[in-house]
Amino acid sequence: MTDISVRASRTFVVANLVATVMVVAIHYASYREHLPIRIDSLNYRIQEFFINGLSRVAVPFFALAAGMFLFRGWVSTAIDYRARVKRRVRTLLIPYLLASAVIFLCWFAFQARFDDSVFRLRWADVIWHLTIEPKAPQLWFLRDLILLVILAPLLRFKPRWYSMVMGCVLLALWAAEIQGLPEIGRAYLLNNETMLFFWVGGLLAARPELLEKTLDISTPIAVVVVAIWVGLVLVRVWIDPEFDLAFVRKFTPLSLGLQKAAILTGVLALVLVCRSIDFDTLMRLQRHAFFVYLFHTVPIIYIVRAATSRLVPADLEFYVSFLCATAIVFVVGQTTQRYFPQIYSVVTGGRQSKV
Repeated sequence: MTDISVRASRTFVVANLVATVMVVAIHYASYREHLPIRIDSLNYRIQEFFINGLSRVAVPFFALAAGMFLFRGWVSTAIDYRARVKRRVRTLLIPYLLASAVIFLCWFAFQARFDDSVFRLRWADVIWHLTIEPKAPQLWFLRDLILLVILAPLLRFKPRWYSMVMGCVLLALWAAEIQGLPEIGRAYLLNNETMLFFWVGGLLAARPELLEKTLDISTPIAVVVVAIWVGLVLVRVWIDPEFDLAFVRKFTPLSLGLQKAAILTGVLALVLVCRSIDFDTLMRLQRHAFFVYLFHTVPIIYIVRAATSRLVPADLEFYVSFLCATAIVFVVGQTTQRYFPQIYSVVTGGRQSKV
């Protein structure tokens, strides 16, 4: 079995950076909860198109990439599996727990200024929020990945019939938005979307020639794929601007189908676009992508939103806060790496972008 090529690895590194910026945008959206905006306004439609449309490919892409690199060179032995789990303790579990602890302390300090009830939290509640329900939504995905690493042997790709059955079941559940596991806070424990694309990533690792054929798609066809993706998102936003799967079930069968089709097309489009972006230009930014993912919300979101709500017109608040937060967290990441390299290495799981 051939390994994943350097071209594919570089493409995924660039796509990971783009997807990280998309996640930042999602968490700084102002058009629904933070600063409700009229549904018929242009500002609402723009944010819905970018946040709940284009940017919704980010998490599926992360899951696909995680599955691909976990199953890369997979050998079905207990020794190989233990070695992979051990590496993920460093690259996933430790960063997850450290980020969760830092974010919880920042959240506690902020809430204590306005709400005395936080001082009545039990130790059981603290442990729960540090491990199971972190105070930052981006960590919920890492929690899912940790669970998927544990369950990885069940997602094996031999014999082929087992792989096909597993893939079909996951695809059907995802397409119909049937979640089999309970909600933890405001997110499902092990979302079926994460499971599906993690499985797809594992399939690409087992059959890397499929990924190479994808990367060989001609530019005209890639342009068509991108156009279809954008078109699907535009149509869904037009017919159902209040579509929501993240926290409530608010959709129609048609809008659900359009959203799912847009995600499938969008993940492919993201990969095709990023194969043409110069890797070396983005190298300095990419090495901080995981740090940005971990810490782009609490506590930076408190500072940025407090400033923009006072200094920026409401219609521009999302755009300014998103750009400012992105720039700030990248600078913080770069500064931390420069002056506290050992701490930075532990927090980010020793990630390097050398491919």
